[in-house]
Amino acid sequence: MIKKVYLIVFCISIVFIIYLVSVNSGRDHSKVSKINIEIVDSLENRFVNSDFVITKIRKYLKKKEILNINQINRQGLENFVNNNSYILKSEVYLLTNNEIKVKVWQRTPLFRVFSKNGYYVDIKGEVFPLSKAYTKRVLIVTGKFSINFALSKLYELCKFINNDDFFKNYVSQLYIKDNNNVIIIPTVGDYSIVMGSTKEFRSKLEKLRLFLKSSDKNAVWGKYKSLNLKYKKQIVCVKR
Repeated sequence: MIKKVYLIVFCISIVFIIYLVSVNSGRDHSKVSKINIEIVDSLENRFVNSDFVITKIRKYLKKKEILNINQINRQGLENFVNNNSYILKSEVYLLTNNEIKVKVWQRTPLFRVFSKNGYYVDIKGEVFPLSKAYTKRVLIVTGKFSINFALSKLYELCKFINNDDFFKNYVSQLYIKDNNNVIIIPTVGDYSIVMGSTKEFRSKLEKLRLFLKSSDKNAVWGKYKSLNLKYKKQIVCVKR
């Protein structure tokens, strides 16, 4: 009885091995059957789409003269897909049905520098270009300042604003004046907020938050021309 069981297990193993060999053999001599693209964050950003990535991959296969799926270097293909200003990373899977599946994550802008040679700064603090096909609605920054300032002090300020529900809805634009002094333009209301330098910006914004929450917003909009946060423990209000 035991020998019979062993014989059955042995036969099943042989059949399974033959199946694997035949599958791999067939795969070695099969062309790519399909390219399946998943843009993971397509609801948040639309810098690239599936057709764009498929076209990019087909160019890679043609350039490398790749006909069969077994010829594909997965890491090499990932690196090729990632070589795009709007793509953060990708993952390539080579499936047994000779299908290529690629997951793609796009860059997520934190703020947009609005100038002649404008650009985005993403949530990781890296620069990438504007797109002619798609514009992401994010915090706008205008004025004259260096890219070093944008990637350091300005990045930290915008990250704080973006991660705070109150200020994310309150601030629509930042204007940078001489010596990197910051002017805040609110979403609603015809007035501005003078922050000054980004030094101690958290305490300045917390001071502004308390003032706005303890005041009648309609009165602020109609009564004041500007609010100045540069002075410690006080806000200097300039009437119209």
